[in-house]
Amino acid sequence: MKKIILYIAIGVAVIVAVLLIPARNQQRFNSKITLGVKDKIPYGTYASNTILTQLFPGAKVTENHKPLDEWNRAELDSGGQVLMIVTKAFDPSEKDLDYLTGFAQRGNSVFISAMAMNRNAREFFKVRQRFEGDYFEANVDPGFRLFDSFAVKLDTATFEQPHTFGFPGMYYDNYFREYDTSIAYAIGYANNEQPNMLAYNTFKGSIYLQSTPVSFTNLFVLHQDNYKYIERIASLFPEKPKRIIWDQYFLYKKDGDQKGGKGEGLLSVILQYPNFQWAFWLALLFLALYIVTEIRRRQRIVPEYSKPANEYLEFVSTIGKLYHEKGDHQNLG
Repeated sequence: MKKIILYIAIGVAVIVAVLLIPARNQQRFNSKITLGVKDKIPYGTYASNTILTQLFPGAKVTENHKPLDEWNRAELDSGGQVLMIVTKAFDPSEKDLDYLTGFAQRGNSVFISAMAMNRNAREFFKVRQRFEGDYFEANVDPGFRLFDSFAVKLDTATFEQPHTFGFPGMYYDNYFREYDTSIAYAIGYANNEQPNMLAYNTFKGSIYLQSTPVSFTNLFVLHQDNYKYIERIASLFPEKPKRIIWDQYFLYKKDGDQKGGKGEGLLSVILQYPNFQWAFWLALLFLALYIVTEIRRRQRIVPEYSKPANEYLEFVSTIGKLYHEKGDHQNLG
C-alpha cells in the first residue's frame, strides 16, 4: 500500500510539472475585462490612472471604495476635485445620483464611463442607450466581440487634434440613441457617428457621461498615440485640481464587493487560469483516491479458531477406565 501511495504522489507531481512548465514559457493573452485601477493586464485601467497622475502632478490621487453618502463633509463640500467612475455597468441608487449631482454643483468634475446604466441613471440623465436594462437582468456583455476592433471620435469644436482613436481590441462599447439637448450636448462619438460622450453643466461643475469604458484600458491607452485621448478628456477638468478620485465603488458594487476586488480568495485566483485548474482538479482527484483506499481499518488478520472440544466427557471416560483396570469398585462411591 505504501508503494501505491508513493506512485500516486509521484504521478501528481509529474502532472503538475507538465501543466505548469508550458504556462511559464508561453504567456497567454489575458482577455478578462476588469477595469481595475491597479490591474496591469490588457483590460485594466492602471495606465489611465498613471497618465492622469502625470498630467496633474500637484493633485492628490486617491481610490474610493465607499458610497458618497459615507464621505466626510469636507470631501463633499470642497471644490476642484475630479471623480473618475470607470465601470462596466453604472448601477446607482437615487441617493447616489443626488450626491453625485451635489458633488458636481460644488465645483467638481464627475466623469462616468460605463457601457450600460440602470433605469435610475437613464431617467436621471434623460438618455436612451443602444442597449437597455437587460444587462442588469441577464448579466451579459453587449457589444463584446473578441477579435474585433473599434474607434472613438472627439468633437472637433471642443477638442484639438487628433480627434479619432482606434485599436485592434474588443468592441466593448455603446452609444446614446437619444438624449435631452436642453441639458446635455455631445462631445464624443462612436465610429458610426452616434454620440458616446455627453456633457452636463451644473452650477459650478460638470458631469460627463461616456459609454466606452474600454477606451480607458491599458491596451487601448498604450496603443500608438491613444494616450492623447486621455489627455483630451483631461482638458475638460479644472486646470489644477486638488484631488483626483478614481472610483472603485461602482465597479464592484454589482458583485457585492466594496473592497475593490480584495475579497477574492486564493482558490478563485487559481481557477482563473486553465493550467492551474487542471492541476488543482487532478490533485483533488488523487487526494480522493488516496482517502478511499486508506480509509479502511488496518489490523492483523484474525486467525480461525476451531470449535471448543467437550473435555469433560473425555475426563469421565479416563477415570472410568482407571477404576475398571484396578477393579476397585467399592472406591467409586
